[in-house]
Amino acid sequence: MKIAVLGSGAWGTALAMLLQKNGHEVSLWSYCEEESNTLRERGENKMLPGVPLPKELTLTHREDIVAGCELVVFAPPSYAMRQTAQRVKPYLTPGTVLGTVAKALMMSRALVELSALIKASGGQENTCFGLAGMGDMIVTCTSPHSRNHLSLIHISEPTRLGMIS
Repeated sequence: MKIAVLGSGAWGTALAMLLQKNGHEVSLWSYCEEESNTLRERGENKMLPGVPLPKELTLTHREDIVAGCELVVFAPPSYAMRQTAQRVKPYLTPGTVLGTVAKALMMSRALVELSALIKASGGQENTCFGLAGMGDMIVTCTSPHSRNHLSLIHISEPTRLGMIS
């Protein structure tokens, strides 16, 4: 499978290396030519010292690398997600599957915050690891059948706000 991973930080690099190791044709995109060149020259990502980049991994700063990819994974910092998407949008082809690592990062951070909130309120920290904590959060974040998930979608689209039941 032809895959582009957008974002050459630690997460993006590690994911690109794993996908390449599993037999896929992978390109790792950096936001600027200098970063791509640095990765190429060093042969490793400074955020993953001692972990060599596979020679088969394509390193680039060109947005058109997504053209013809079957899967494009967005792994930039969250503040750069929208800009990254805008830069590559003209090159995406119909049927390309888009993925993101941001949701996993946000869910992980939310679990830490939930645990701290429970503790600060006098509860037991491990409460957040049960169905009422982590279980509910996973369904809310990932399932279109969750009432919380649907409510969040409707809230984000003011014209549909009255549809929440």
